[in-house]
Amino acid sequence: GKAKLVAMNEGALQLVAALPFTIRDRLEEKERVPKCLPLVLRGLASDSDLVRDAAMLAGKAVVRVYAKTSLKSILPVVLQGIQDKNWRIRFSSVQLLGDFIMSIAGAVTTNVTHVPTIDVIRDNDGDDDDDQSPGGEKKEQRKGEDELNIADDEEDESNVVDIGISAQVASEAMTQVLGPEKKNEVLAVLYIARCDVSNRVRQSAVQVWKMVVHNTPRVLREVLPLAIQIIIRSLGDADEERRATAGRTLGDLTAKLGERVMPEVLPVLRKALVSSDERVRCGACEGLDELVVAAPSDQLSLYSNLLIDTVQLALCDTTPAVRESGATIFLSLYRTLGNMVLESVIPHLVSKIA
Repeated sequence: GKAKLVAMNEGALQLVAALPFTIRDRLEEKERVPKCLPLVLRGLASDSDLVRDAAMLAGKAVVRVYAKTSLKSILPVVLQGIQDKNWRIRFSSVQLLGDFIMSIAGAVTTNVTHVPTIDVIRDNDGDDDDDQSPGGEKKEQRKGEDELNIADDEEDESNVVDIGISAQVASEAMTQVLGPEKKNEVLAVLYIARCDVSNRVRQSAVQVWKMVVHNTPRVLREVLPLAIQIIIRSLGDADEERRATAGRTLGDLTAKLGERVMPEVLPVLRKALVSSDERVRCGACEGLDELVVAAPSDQLSLYSNLLIDTVQLALCDTTPAVRESGATIFLSLYRTLGNMVLESVIPHLVSKIA
């Protein structure tokens, strides 16, 4: 029955947790390390607390022992896990990324029972927050979270990891081991996780971010091109939570770096609105909505022509969901830019009707 299956899965994962400390070199010689991680990720998505705990123990053991020697095998799997559809896998993968970073920074020993780790965040209110559709969240709540993130970012300069390694030291170790390009990819994925629709994923990502980033504005400017690429791909994804997370991230980036984000993203969103794929058009509208809400009025004024043209496309779309999103964006623009939006959009719509 189910209990027997849970016991089997737990036992298998506990075995995986023990192997790195018993036959460490043999696992690497036979290239078995990459095969362990998918098993760990499946365990992290389990409904059973016992299986998830065993999977997390196994993941930490594999990451800490092989972080440096099997870097190319481990890191892609962890980054993929952070972008998984299952929030439990995203949450645990962020934690594993923190352990991975601390391992390559030389801050973690190989004793899995005595190694300082990122604390597991357990919400006393349960997991209801994570099971809700991302579309139900209010913009006011997101705005408050963004303000909190900005306040956190202002403290990054003096941030020191609780195990005694400064963020700057951890960052330099990442650059040395991973190289600048791969390091920026890791930070781009991690920053997007900071805007996840799951509260637990967001909090865990913020903790890891503070471990390695001592100057958020500067790092954001460095990872912006990569982050935008990931966001644009995610906005067209079939998974609703991934699209919502991408939209939230785009809004957050616009609030912080609007002058750099707008010219890069707007043409891409406009192009996405003529895609034959309905999901891509819906995702583009979600991203545009977040961008308009977050952007300062002077940026909206500067790019008003392109914004209005993009909204007109959305309002005339064949898909009801795209048209509804277009109407929401139209209202947001009208509140900021006033009659010029009406004078441009209404005649265009009337001409279409005629």
